[in-house]
Amino acid sequence: MGIINIKSVDPGVTVLIPCNSTEFLAQCLNSIACQDYSDITVLVVLNGKAIHEYKALTQQFSKYSRKLKFVISEKEGIVNALNLGLELSSNEFIARIDADDLMPPKRISLQVAKFAQDSEIVCIGGQLEFFDTSSEQKHPGYPLTDKEFRHALYRFSPLPHPGVMYKRTAVELAGKYREKFPYIEDWDLWIRLAEQGKIFNLPELTVFYRVHSNQSTSLHETVQRKSIRALSGEILNRTLNGPGQESAFDSHNSEPYAITRLSQVTFLAKAPFVKQGLFGQKAKRRALAGYLYIHLISSSSKQIQPLIPRIVISLIDPILILRKFV
Repeated sequence: MGIINIKSVDPGVTVLIPCNSTEFLAQCLNSIACQDYSDITVLVVLNGKAIHEYKALTQQFSKYSRKLKFVISEKEGIVNALNLGLELSSNEFIARIDADDLMPPKRISLQVAKFAQDSEIVCIGGQLEFFDTSSEQKHPGYPLTDKEFRHALYRFSPLPHPGVMYKRTAVELAGKYREKFPYIEDWDLWIRLAEQGKIFNLPELTVFYRVHSNQSTSLHETVQRKSIRALSGEILNRTLNGPGQESAFDSHNSEPYAITRLSQVTFLAKAPFVKQGLFGQKAKRRALAGYLYIHLISSSSKQIQPLIPRIVISLIDPILILRKFV
């Protein structure tokens, strides 16, 4: 089955919320209730310690103003919770949010309206604003166009996961969420989802992101960094060889695709994929640049840190090496 094209003026939207802590859930649900869009179904997938609150939650929100359903994920983890939510949803449009975040009131209507403009769109994000924090930190913003999204995809996750809306059939065709790269399951999905159609971000806010000490990104930073380095290798391999192909790398490392010394970069000049026209193909060139960017930035070696701008910029556009920008 291919990706479904929605023609309805006001199609149904499922708001999918994985929840392993209910501390801020009521605030999240209230922000969804305040949406200016009519046909919304809220699906809260309880996992972890939250499953024990199933009965209490169904009673507490029995008079909720939107269609609301609580389900229990027997398997632990956000990936299993999200995939269960996808399986149980009958709507094509899925709006993501986490149980500790909030929605701006026009988010759903803005994203649905953009989907209606182009049937090739498979995912729409937006901008993110931090809240509930003493810090004055501001998010730098996400890339707006599909072209900018694809360029950034090699270096960081260019969508706010709790602020996206995507087509369920497109995510299913992409293989849904995977546990292969812990704590960056969203970025892993974007790589595969980008093969299904257009993706971009709205200039408007689509999520208020709560900052607190119990977030998984704070608690599992070391594992997340390893996942990022491993994913960068898969991105490069997928771009060079196509999905499902064997790695172009000959790694005997405990951490796949790792670059920890400057000498390891030299293998790239001799690699077979360079001879296959790497530097004449923009997507492959940028994938390699992103791979080096991630690995060199994360390296503690003072030997290679100064080379980061030269290597990355020259791979994105070799002519720039002759100009003053490098």
